Amino acid sequence: MQRIKSITLENFKFFYGDRNSHPQNTLEINKNNVLFFGENGSGKSSIYWALYTFLQSCLKTNNTINKYFQANHPENLRNRFCEDNDNSSVEIYFEDDNEVPEIRKISFNSSNTSVGSFVKRTLDSSDFINYKYLSKIYDFRNSEPIDLFPLFEKEVLMFIDFEEEYYDLSNTLSGKTYASDWWEFINEAPKKLPKNSGMNTIKEGSDEYRRFKNNTIPRFIELLKKFLLEITESANSYLENEFQENYIISFNVESIKCEFNKNLSKRTKDGKIHKPRIPLELRYNHSKLPEPKKLLHKPHTFLNEARLTAIALAIRLAMLDSRPTFPDTSNILVLDDLLLSLDMSHRNIVLDIILKKTTDFQLIILTHDKLFFEMAKHKIKSLKQNNWEYFEMYSNIENDIPLPFITKSLSYIEKAEKYLVLKEYEVAGNFLRKEAESFCKDFLPLRLQFKPDFTIQDLNGLIQQSINYMKNCGINIPLFEELDKHRKFVLNSTSHDSYDVPKFNSEVYECLSTLKQLKLFDFKKNVFEKDDILLFEMVDNDEGNTWLKEYEIQDDFRLIRTPNGDVYLSKGIVNFTIYKNGEFFKKGNELISFKTDYDNWHKKSTGTLPADFWDGVVFKKDSNPLRTII
Repeated sequence: MQRIKSITLENFKFFYGDRNSHPQNTLEINKNNVLFFGENGSGKSSIYWALYTFLQSCLKTNNTINKYFQANHPENLRNRFCEDNDNSSVEIYFEDDNEVPEIRKISFNSSNTSVGSFVKRTLDSSDFINYKYLSKIYDFRNSEPIDLFPLFEKEVLMFIDFEEEYYDLSNTLSGKTYASDWWEFINEAPKKLPKNSGMNTIKEGSDEYRRFKNNTIPRFIELLKKFLLEITESANSYLENEFQENYIISFNVESIKCEFNKNLSKRTKDGKIHKPRIPLELRYNHSKLPEPKKLLHKPHTFLNEARLTAIALAIRLAMLDSRPTFPDTSNILVLDDLLLSLDMSHRNIVLDIILKKTTDFQLIILTHDKLFFEMAKHKIKSLKQNNWEYFEMYSNIENDIPLPFITKSLSYIEKAEKYLVLKEYEVAGNFLRKEAESFCKDFLPLRLQFKPDFTIQDLNGLIQQSINYMKNCGINIPLFEELDKHRKFVLNSTSHDSYDVPKFNSEVYECLSTLKQLKLFDFKKNVFEKDDILLFEMVDNDEGNTWLKEYEIQDDFRLIRTPNGDVYLSKGIVNFTIYKNGEFFKKGNELISFKTDYDNWHKKSTGTLPADFWDGVVFKKDSNPLRTII
C-alpha cells in the first residue's frame, strides 16, 4: 500500500510562504499515522482541506481546480498575505513499502492540475469525517423528521460507487458510476431535454424525456435504496457490538422517491427535480417500553447529543467498510475534531474503533482538544502502535503575518531529557514526575489506581500499589522501590517550592535511568474479555475424584514480560464454580493467581509441583489451552 511520506503546503490557506523560506510548511510524516493537536486558529483545518481538495481534484475540471489557486478568483484558497505572483500549491509525496520503494510525488496548482488515476483510486478508498458532518445528523427541529438526503448530497454521494454507469440523454453510457455523478446529471438534464416548438416547456413525448423520467431517475433511487440497505446491517452491528446500544436504525427505504415535472395544475407542470428524502428512524429495544413506543420517527427528540453522534459515526463507519480497496493505492482516513460531542465513555469506544483501522488505512487525526490529544497518545502507546507521528500546532507571528508554528510532540520523558541537557533540573524533574505518574497509571489495573474513597491515588499511592502489584505477580525486581526513593528526594522536591534542597545532575539522571528501565517492561492488558469462561480439570489420584473448576473473568488480567524476558500472568478477580464428579460442589469470588491455583491443584493431583507453569498449563478456554490464547 502507498502511504503519504510528506505534505507540503505553499501559500495555501493559513500556510504562508514557500518551502524554502518556511521549511516547516513541509510536514514529514514518514508513512506513519499522524495525530495533530492544533489550537484554534493555528492552521490545523488547513491540513484537512488541503488533503480533501487534493483528492477531490480528480473529480473536477481544470477550470474548477484553477480557481483555488488564482489570485484574482473570489473562491481562491490562497494565503491572504502572499503576493499575487507567489506560487500556491499542495504537494503530496507517496511511497510504498517495497525494498525498492515506488515514489509518487504529486502536486497541483493553477498550472498543474493533472493528478491521474492514482489519486482517483485513492479517493475511492479513502474518507474524510469532521464534526460538522456528525452534527448535521441531528440538527433538526422537534417538529421536523430527520432527512439525511441534504447531508448525503453535500458530504456522502461522492464516496458512493454504484458500480453502474448511467445513460446520458443521447442514450450513451456516461463512463461515470458514482452517486454524485448520477445526481449531478439528474439535476442538469431537465435544462437540456427537448422543448416543445415555440414554447419553453419540456417535450414529454421525446425519447430523451421518457428514458430520463422512467429509467434514469427510478434507477438512481433503486441503487440508492440498495446502498442504504447494505450499510444498515453494518451500522447496527457497530451500535450493538461497539457502542453497546440497544437500539437499531433504519432508513425507511420504501418512502424514498424522487419526483420530476410535477403537476401545478391540470395543464401545467413545473419541469423541476424534487429531491428525495432519506428518513432516519430508530427502534429502541428497551424491555420497559411497549411495542408501539419502541419505534421513534424523530430520534433527535429523544436521544442526547452523544448517542446521536454515535449513530452518525456508525453510519459513516459502515460506509467506510463498504469502500473498495486497491493494491497500488493509498487508503487514507482523515478525521477532524471528530469527538467533540461525545462524552468520555463514547470517546474511548470511538478511539478503540478508529485505532483498529490502522491495518487498512493511514490515519490522520486532527483535534483542538488537548485532553483528547493526550488521551489518544496514551491509548496509542498502550496498544504498542509504534507507527505514529505526533505534532502540536500553534499560531505564530512573523513580520506581522500570522502563520502556523509546528513542532513534534514530545513525551514527558523526552521533555525531561531535553531540559536535562539545558541543565534545567527543576523543569526536568517536573516532567519526570509526570512520567512516573503516567507510567504507574498505565502499569496498574484501573481498580488499583483509586483510593477507597474513589479518588485517584497520588504518586506515593501509585508507587506503593505498583510495588504490591509486582509482588503479587511474583516479580522480584526492585525498580519501583528505586522509583519511590527518587520520589522522595527528586520528584517531590522538584515539583514544590523547595529551592533549599540541592538538585544534583546525577540524582536526576538516576531517576531518568530508573524510569527508562521501567519502560522496558512489556505488558498486555485485558488478556481475557470480561465474563470469559476458563476451565481447569483434574483427577485426584489419591481419592479418584474428578474435579472441574470454572473461572468467570471479572478483572483486567495482564501478561507482563520483564526486561530479562521472563513472563508473568497477573492476579485478578474471578467468579468461580467447582464441580466434583460432575456435581456442583462450591462457588465464590476471589482474587487469584492462575499459577498458584494451578500449582496447588497439580500438587493435590500428583503430589508434586509442576516444573514450568507455561509448559504444563491445562487451563482451557473454548477447549483451547490457555498458553495458546495468551
